[in-house]
Amino acid sequence: MKRLRFRAVAILLASLALALPSVAVALLISSEGEGSTLTVIINGPGSVYIPGWGTCLPPSCEVELPGPKATLTAIPDPAAALVGWKGCDSVAGGQCTATLGTGKAVVATFIGTPKLTVSKAAGSGLGKVTSYPGGILCLANCSTTTAAFKEGAKVKLNQASSKHFHFVEWLGDCTGSGLCEVTMGEARDVEVLFAEDPKFSLTVTKNGDGDGTVKSSPSGINCGSTCSSTVASFYEGEVVELTATPAKGLIFEGWDGGGCSGTGACKVTMSGAKSVEAIFGPKPPIPPISEPCCLELH
Repeated sequence: MKRLRFRAVAILLASLALALPSVAVALLISSEGEGSTLTVIINGPGSVYIPGWGTCLPPSCEVELPGPKATLTAIPDPAAALVGWKGCDSVAGGQCTATLGTGKAVVATFIGTPKLTVSKAAGSGLGKVTSYPGGILCLANCSTTTAAFKEGAKVKLNQASSKHFHFVEWLGDCTGSGLCEVTMGEARDVEVLFAEDPKFSLTVTKNGDGDGTVKSSPSGINCGSTCSSTVASFYEGEVVELTATPAKGLIFEGWDGGGCSGTGACKVTMSGAKSVEAIFGPKPPIPPISEPCCLELH
């Protein structure tokens, strides 16, 4: 009669536990001289390992165990995680140690952890992508990365283009060029596209009766003694500084075009295609020293 009474209590508690969604409940009932009855009910992406018996799979199982204590191990599904235990005497990692007894209940709660994959789209330029909360970190040379997030989490993706590149758009589970936020109800895939900034040509021509060398910073222009004209491309908005050095025995007379003048460094802002002339010439002749024509006698 006592055993039947305990089983009736176990069945009643099991019925109540079924009303609790997303919870795995281990109900531990003891009886004198007959070991302890363990009823495990699982609702969620996981299972519970019971020493001396095996693994309890959803939706429920019932076993008899010797007392007085049992150590249960939570086993999350591949795309899940253990949220925590309740009703345990002690918890260490994913294990719960509980003293068996009439009406004793232990709860293990699991939650899904779907994966978010972030990739650079085909033909993408350089840039990085990070997430909030953290988990995604795809730097300039990264092609793809994956991180797991709790089910239901809202993940924001932030992009930052590398120098001389710009962000174009999101693709996949985010679209457009605005904010990318995904809700992790299932596995998600997002692509990001960066593109190289536009470039414009800078043409440098040497003119005049002299000669010399013209160089640029950043590099690209290097017009020496055998060069009369050269072209190089620079990024939009880039400031290119041109420096002219006359050949031995000659002089640099000045710049023409590109907004430059005078004989100092020429700075050109690349807002479009630009042309600059560097004018070299011979040194002017040294005027003869005049001597007094005659001496006045007194």
